[in-house]
Parts: sequence; C-alpha cells; structure tokens
Amino acid sequence: MFLRQKQKKKQKAPAIRALPIPILIEKNSNVLVSGSLDDIAQSVSELLQKHGVDISFKPEKCKWVGVAYSHNRELSLRAFLYKAPNENLTDLKDHYILEFQRRELIPRDIW
Repeated sequence: MFLRQKQKKKQKAPAIRALPIPILIEKNSNVLVSGSLDDIAQSVSELLQKHGVDISFKPEKCKWVGVAYSHNRELSLRAFLYKAPNENLTDLKDHYILEFQRRELIPRDIW
C-alpha cells in the first residue's frame, strides 16, 4: 500500500506591517519616512548593509537587529518602523517613523 505524500505548500514570506507608535520615542533617534512598507524596508536594509552592518530583518515586527564593528569594538543596534500618527499628517499618506536604538558598546580584546 502506497502512502500519498502531502504536497508541500509554498510558504509565503511574512507580510511587513508597521507597529503602532509607542508612548515614548527618543527625541533624536528617529526620522519621518514615507512610501510603501516594502520599499522602506528594502531601502533601510540596503543602507545598513552598505555600511557594513550585519543585520537580520523581522517583517512581522518591522524590526531590524544589527551589529556593526569598528576598531575592534562591537555596536549592537535595533531599528523599528512605526505608523505615524495621522493627526498632523492629514494630507499625506503612507508616513512612518523610523527609530534607531543603540544597545551597547562592547570592547573586544585581541587574543
């Protein structure tokens, strides 16, 4: 008796969706960006890679996790994309807040 193999369905890439804006955002760590989520995500990823940042992107959270190295030091960073509030942007569409967070600076010794 032969068992039928289940056909594997092609898995879709998770949809990119911006997070709701948090209560508090650091004053000097964010910018207002506009465009489609796919275009913004691709542009941010390409820019970080261009500057030598090792990144991973989580589309379901619209979050970048990265590590950059300079002069034997490690810089850990996070970036988030939030929905911009509509109260001040009534005539503009597809606006988001891109926030960067520096996590830590860890010195690494050379053995």
